[in-house]
Amino acid sequence: TLWTKVIGGDSIDVAYDVEEVWNGGFAVVGYTKQNLTLNSGYDVWLIRTDPNGNILWTRTYGGDGDDFGYSIKKTNDGGFIIAGTTNSFGAGQFDFYIVRTDSIGDTLWTRTFGEMNNDYGWSVEPSIDGGFVVAGEINAFPLLPDGMVVKIDSNGQAQWVKIYSTLLGEKLYSIKQSNDGGFVTTGTLYLGNQDVAGWLLK
Repeated sequence: TLWTKVIGGDSIDVAYDVEEVWNGGFAVVGYTKQNLTLNSGYDVWLIRTDPNGNILWTRTYGGDGDDFGYSIKKTNDGGFIIAGTTNSFGAGQFDFYIVRTDSIGDTLWTRTFGEMNNDYGWSVEPSIDGGFVVAGEINAFPLLPDGMVVKIDSNGQAQWVKIYSTLLGEKLYSIKQSNDGGFVTTGTLYLGNQDVAGWLLK
């Protein structure tokens, strides 16, 4: 161990993903509930640190409901792209929540994708065309979830949406672009009788 840091702790604070940035510091994304009153919600939380883990600045994103950040990647312009879920905005209960920021965490744009039930964006990855791809799950509650992948351009406009479905349910937790220009994603595949398998989808 070289060092450890405690981030937050005066409320409910969760660090979900980390990305190393160009100068050797780090960007951490998760969520925070800084106001512990009954009706307050969670917000996506972005923390920027120096190489030793000391906090340089923090930002929160979201609305009046609950907003969670699960995945972060740096972008070619020095900013960040965040994927998570929100019930502050969008079409349904929870929807994919995509936030693009500049280098100091100011919001450039946000997007939501999903339907009327709970949809979660678990992983975001830059694509070779300058856009992004997001993997997660759709209709997670009250229905059985299906895997969903959303491809967006650099401005957050949807280029395509694909749903990967069997009869029992699937979730996608990670996605990468492959050398042939396609994508590979991993998650879980429900087999029935409480059996669950790892799932690799090209």
